[in-house]
Amino acid sequence: MEQLSFFSLIRDLKDSSLERPSSFTYKDVLIILLRRPYQRSLFLSVEKGGQVKVNCSRNTCFKEITVFLESHWKWVQRQISEQKKIKKKYPVKRFYEGESFLFKGKIFKLKYKNISVHKKDFQTPSSSSFFYIKEKHLIYGWYGVADLDRKILNKKLRDFYKKEGEQSLHSALSHFSSRMDLHPHSVRIGSQRSLWGSCSSAGRISLNWRLVAAPPEVLTYVVIHELAHLRYLNHSNAFWSLVFLFCPHYKKQESWLKQHVYAMDFLLPYPELHGS
Repeated sequence: MEQLSFFSLIRDLKDSSLERPSSFTYKDVLIILLRRPYQRSLFLSVEKGGQVKVNCSRNTCFKEITVFLESHWKWVQRQISEQKKIKKKYPVKRFYEGESFLFKGKIFKLKYKNISVHKKDFQTPSSSSFFYIKEKHLIYGWYGVADLDRKILNKKLRDFYKKEGEQSLHSALSHFSSRMDLHPHSVRIGSQRSLWGSCSSAGRISLNWRLVAAPPEVLTYVVIHELAHLRYLNHSNAFWSLVFLFCPHYKKQESWLKQHVYAMDFLLPYPELHGS
């Protein structure tokens, strides 16, 4: 999320309640206005989906808000333009045959297949329909009658990626924990919106299964990064030296994550880029 602050934010932690947001149109752009009881300055942001928000105090007058907007309007326009480009690059998934999906760093084309007549070629699944990878295709196969409802397909897709992601992360953790002789107290694998991994002072590591869409070496880098935090809970030179020892090209993997930060947005239940 791109943000711009007019003055430094001052928060009153004793009163963190929010008033219901209102909206108005400024130069044909919808502005979401949030009046906060603790807000002492004007705060402007353009969200991932291109939504423009202004935070202000309860008593800020409308003229002051529009003057603030005008003084930063070129910045707002640049951010909106950038968000439009990103949304175009990563369109919402429609689940049409031939649509592209990123999996382990490669592009696979969606294909539908009724496998009822080929039961002997498949193990009996736990579900009547499921996703799987074969050659250059991400295949949605089913037994009997197909249910091609988009919401169901989206859930089935996330289930497939989650299972594959958990397996890949556990495998990488087991391998590098042994090599680095660093063992977490506990491991949590989830689908965090903004973090690919984290490590607490208590030795608890959290990882994001959506990394399975990234190249395997990127997933490996995140695992090594978090394991290294078990020894150095900082980003000191010693920390990066340890990361380099097991991942010499870590800067390349880090760069991939920054450049493709939205590439795995489609695996969220409510993708941030498109708001649904």
